[in-house]
Amino acid sequence: MSSTIPNPLEASVADAFEKQLPVEDLPGISIRDVRRQPEEPFDLSFELISGSNWVRVLGEVKRTFTPNVLQQI
Repeated sequence: MSSTIPNPLEASVADAFEKQLPVEDLPGISIRDVRRQPEEPFDLSFELISGSNWVRVLGEVKRTFTPNVLQQI
């Protein structure tokens, strides 16, 4: 098992999701089961919930986006 040095940016993003900050003004929307580094190449995952519907979101934390990266999304 290899150990990795925690990335402060990834940690702050995961903390924000755990505290529900991205959805705090969205009634009926919540986040649960935040996982840090769930599987390569993703940095985190979480469940986004609306009523009885949910979806697992896999995310990669980036410091900046270039126009090319935005086009690929």
